[in-house]
Amino acid sequence: MGGNRSRALVPSRCCDGRHGASHGVLGPWPWSVRLSPVPEVHLTLQWPDGLSSELYSPSTVILQHLPPGSQLSVAELETRGLAGLQQASERVRARYGFACTRTDEEALKLKSSLAAYAADQMVTVVSQP
Repeated sequence: MGGNRSRALVPSRCCDGRHGASHGVLGPWPWSVRLSPVPEVHLTLQWPDGLSSELYSPSTVILQHLPPGSQLSVAELETRGLAGLQQASERVRARYGFACTRTDEEALKLKSSLAAYAADQMVTVVSQP
């Protein structure tokens, strides 16, 4: 008999590949489907003490929340940055069928950085490197 071979598409890689997969190819061979790459965004945040850090997003939607050149209070950066990362992850889920786990890591990294500053101190979204 022909058997029942699964043809379900499954993610083989996620986001930047650190999780063992990429949004570029889904599914087991020979039923692979080629997808367009994720529109990644890398923002540089300039902190009140002069330090800088990078914030990664798998979607350009983050630019609606954190436009380059904007100055935000630490409190506003927390609200807008976390909302933007969540929305970016959900866009990945809508397009590829699974959320981007790297956005969870980025949210934790952002929260850790935010904790070092007072809520009213200012942070600048410098650029996309």
